[in-house]
Amino acid sequence: MAINKGGQNSVITDGQFSVVTPTRDSDGRVVRYIEVKSMSGPWTDTYAVLSRPQFEAARKFGEAFWLYVVERAQTDDFRIHRIQNPIGRANHFMFDDGWRVTAESDEPMVEEPEEENGKGDFKQPGLSEMDRGTPAAG
Repeated sequence: MAINKGGQNSVITDGQFSVVTPTRDSDGRVVRYIEVKSMSGPWTDTYAVLSRPQFEAARKFGEAFWLYVVERAQTDDFRIHRIQNPIGRANHFMFDDGWRVTAESDEPMVEEPEEENGKGDFKQPGLSEMDRGTPAAG
């Protein structure tokens, strides 16, 4: 973990996770961890995505973790949305179709053709007379 001690604008970097730590208490401890996500357009056009390390940090730091979402970041009318403890405040998580690659999926159901039983009616292979609800001929 690398720390750039720049006073109120220190940056802690751990792999792909970087947190700005603008506020410290009288003992020098960080009291606010901030993850910044910026986008060139409006927030309605995209998502603010946390990587696994960022998600874990949000869980670990709880109320001290803040997500800052900056929309229209490259314009004069940018807007910053500050969200405290986003993981703790979420009431659901959404999973898009990208999860298919890691999911266990059922094989597609293949219907087998019915077979004639010699009495002019048909039965599904593998079903006994009891499974179909009719008594077996004795």
